[in-house]
Amino acid sequence: MRFSLSSLVALALIAALLPLPLLAQEATPAGEGDQATLQRLYAAQRQVTAAEVGLPPGFRIELVASGIDAPIGIAVGPDGTLYTAPSGFLGGAPEIVRVNADGTTTVVASEGLQSPVTDLEFGPDGKLYVSYASAIATVDLETGAITPLITGLPALGNHPNTQLAFGRDGWVYFGLGLTSNAGVVGLDNLWLEQRPDLHDIPCRNVIIASPPYVSPNPFTDDPNDFAATSPYMPFGKVIPVGTRLPGETKCSGALFRFQPADPEGTLEVFVWGFLSAFGVAVDDTGAVWVIDDGPDAKGSRLAVPYAPETLWRFVEADAGTWTGLPDYVAGIPVTDDRYGTPGEARSLEFIFGNHAELLKGPATPRPAATWRPHTGSGHIVIAPQSWGNLAGHLVIGHFGTLYTPGQPAAGTGPPPTGAIDLVDPATATITPFLRDPAPGPEGGAPEHPLGLAFGPDGALYVADLGVIPLPNSGAIWKITPPKS
Repeated sequence: MRFSLSSLVALALIAALLPLPLLAQEATPAGEGDQATLQRLYAAQRQVTAAEVGLPPGFRIELVASGIDAPIGIAVGPDGTLYTAPSGFLGGAPEIVRVNADGTTTVVASEGLQSPVTDLEFGPDGKLYVSYASAIATVDLETGAITPLITGLPALGNHPNTQLAFGRDGWVYFGLGLTSNAGVVGLDNLWLEQRPDLHDIPCRNVIIASPPYVSPNPFTDDPNDFAATSPYMPFGKVIPVGTRLPGETKCSGALFRFQPADPEGTLEVFVWGFLSAFGVAVDDTGAVWVIDDGPDAKGSRLAVPYAPETLWRFVEADAGTWTGLPDYVAGIPVTDDRYGTPGEARSLEFIFGNHAELLKGPATPRPAATWRPHTGSGHIVIAPQSWGNLAGHLVIGHFGTLYTPGQPAAGTGPPPTGAIDLVDPATATITPFLRDPAPGPEGGAPEHPLGLAFGPDGALYVADLGVIPLPNSGAIWKITPPKS
């Protein structure tokens, strides 16, 4: 069985519903979480060198803190104080913690959060913003109080809210993925029995052109009972082909923005048509960069067997753009032979019947760059001036992929491992920056470096999710550029 980042997100969202004793049993299989294994991991983490992970000459890496439970969100205050968030991915309680100088942590907020916590960012107003599950909020670092700014987002399916980014124009951007894998709720959705009413919501008015998809019905005891489900409907609900569904502001698979003075009143869809939109950044020119994971070949609508992951660049003139998902991946229609499996019949068809109405121009937009399937792309940050000739480059973290031994990887080559890449914004050229050379508890190198943040010292701080499914195996790393 192959696990992707979206599968783990779905598990984390299910975990938020479970009682803590059951959660501990589900999250920690027998033998995992063993203290001896953790101690070996911690020792290995302390020995990691820049050469081992392939950093460019002159860069240094050091372990800041270990023993953190699945951190993703990470932020550095104006005074250099480091904060991170045990996300709840592996069943632990989501928290926001301060990382002390000696590597220990102090909890600053724990009440009012819902797993998973996916980002922390300090805004221009000095407040700490947090993105978690289906809400955006601010955190009082003195009292720990969570003040919701936007709630009720449709983010309790496969994909939660994602990274926050602050533009110089006052807008705050964040992403939110599809509820399902490819627009149709089915047995591949791990949350189905806990949340049977969930479904994708379009951001604009769409015409459903696809007939319903049929799958076994998990809500009856009859093994021969099947259910039909139309796209963008709850499981088991059918609507006629040609039905026009109204778009909503709080929709699925979109990049949103809002003004902090009136979050709910100014919330709007900036661009839509994403699977997860996990990484979001705004550069010094005002361009908005978004990285999106590709759909998997699973479920009632099999989607694309080897869908690439994509990097997009948008400017203000692109507001309202539809990138094409769930009918296009990387600007290519899912019906194209490039997305077929050799020797197998195609089962894909378009979901929407009004492409011309949805597209802003005559052609579907194309991404700036792509990665191989299941790279598991995470946060994006922009390298500061202290990084010399790399200043302005996009720095992108990658989860990699978990594979059960003996199962083939998607596409060709070995399974992707945890990594960090650099992207030149002028040419979209991708340059490897860091690689995990030995995944697993014996390796010690950054295993799943998803969360990224630059500090006022010019160092890159990395939140490493850790070894799956080993609780308390996450770490915080500091990568320092060469001295000029």
